[in-house]
Order: sequence, then C-alpha cells, then structure tokens
Amino acid sequence: MKLISPVFRTDVLITKVRARSKPMKEKIRRPKVTKTITINRELLEWIEKKIEEREFASVSHCVEKAIFHLKREYEQKGENES
Repeated sequence: MKLISPVFRTDVLITKVRARSKPMKEKIRRPKVTKTITINRELLEWIEKKIEEREFASVSHCVEKAIFHLKREYEQKGENES
C-alpha cells in the first residue's frame, strides 16, 4: 500500500490509501496515545496466536478491541458512572 497525502482535521486523521490498482479508499484514524501495560503471559500467548491467525493486526489492536467491547458491555448494563 502506498500512503498518499494525509488530510488533518482536529478530531481525526484521514489518510487516503491506494491498494494495488484499485480506487483510492479513505481510512479514518483517531489519534492514539502510547501506554505501557502489564499482561498475564497466557493472555499474551493467546493474543500472539490470534495475531498469527490474522484475527488481530497487533497486540495493541487486540487490547483496543477488547476494551471497546468491555466498555460497550458496561454502557449497556448502565454501570458506566465515570
């Protein structure tokens, strides 16, 4: 893939991506923050297995998706007080 001219807005980064001889697509990326976490070795091994199986692109992708689902579950239960 070849990245072409990112377009910046205050809340998102829109990057136009050209995939082999296909029309250009737009990807919307939210600004990310770098953090360090400590994780159980068994969970990390499971995540790495899922990355090999192409379930997730990276450890960060897996953690972000897991937290997204947990957040949605809390919101549905009405337990989100913060």
